[in-house]
Amino acid sequence: RIDNGVRHLKRDRPAQILEIGPFDGVSAHLMLDEIFTHPQSRVTAIDPYLADPTTPQVSDATRTVFLDNVRAGGHEGRITLIVERSSDALPRLACASFDFVYIDGSHLARHVLEDAVLSFPLISNGGVIGFDDYTWGDKADPYGRPRPAIDAFEAGSGDQRELTFTGRHLYYCGLVGLA
Repeated sequence: RIDNGVRHLKRDRPAQILEIGPFDGVSAHLMLDEIFTHPQSRVTAIDPYLADPTTPQVSDATRTVFLDNVRAGGHEGRITLIVERSSDALPRLACASFDFVYIDGSHLARHVLEDAVLSFPLISNGGVIGFDDYTWGDKADPYGRPRPAIDAFEAGSGDQRELTFTGRHLYYCGLVGLA
């Protein structure tokens, strides 16, 4: 299911997408099949496939499912998987190189905020950043959920973005990157 917040991104020209936390690859396929349909559009996916308190089900078996889904979905050559922590991988990626960044990795607030801060310079001018599971988590443990981090990103990014969709997911567009 593709949220209304990113339907306006649908295009028939090449796009570069960064997905942090691709899990089994379903969202990467949906993005390539329904939004970024140009055959030269590419997804760079980052996931260490290590469990944390918010995603205990993640493992090497999940990575195998991801790779099987890439093959079965016909997107070999269009999806690149980087198997490492986003905090290690993101600083090595080129600034202003992604049209869309989707953050859905660890849901611990400190990791979500770190992903947002490290991803921000990677977004091309006018690009979009999306966060998964804004409303997810235990309210008694605010640091074990994405919401405080997403709120901090919003507060810290000032007038450099516009909230285009809210609900379970949040999308900000019109970003002016730092590059």
